[in-house]
Amino acid sequence: DDKAVVSRSVASTNAAILQFLVAKSSKRWDQYCLFGPEANVPGKQGTRMNVADGDPTGVGAEPKQTTVFFSYSRDDQARAVPIIRLIEDAGFATWWDGLLEGGERFSRATEDALDRAKAVIVLWSKTSVQSHWVRDEATRGRDRRVIVPLSLDGSEPPLGFGQFQVIDLWRARINGDDAQIQRLLRAVSTL
Repeated sequence: DDKAVVSRSVASTNAAILQFLVAKSSKRWDQYCLFGPEANVPGKQGTRMNVADGDPTGVGAEPKQTTVFFSYSRDDQARAVPIIRLIEDAGFATWWDGLLEGGERFSRATEDALDRAKAVIVLWSKTSVQSHWVRDEATRGRDRRVIVPLSLDGSEPPLGFGQFQVIDLWRARINGDDAQIQRLLRAVSTL
């Protein structure tokens, strides 16, 4: 039965994610810099996603399809990056505006990534609820039924998004042991 196969696959994926997070729980997530954990190591470069061709390194490696799109206010970037890294470390490819290259047409690149995303994580905060960009991106995720709303500071989503259960990360520790982070990873893995 196809439903049983899918159910076993989802359960297996969730178990693998949680196992990975438990193993990584001793790592300090704030040590991750803007483009990956190795960017802080002398002589190493962090990972970047080339939006045009899906190449995670920009040097011809196996293409990695974008699966998780992050929508947030620039004012919240310092809080967004550890969450992005946690999702990447759980095995998901991500796209966020910090990956845009200089001179790249951001509206086209953003729209392409948003259309390819399997999940759209929206980081609601006092500033993001006022952002037209965040609302537009969240609308796309909502309309495609792939939205995963988070609250960074206890803020409620704006009108039009209240019908979705929000995962509250306001008091969460951004590591694999936190119950809210586990909820986030389960939500992403089921889309």
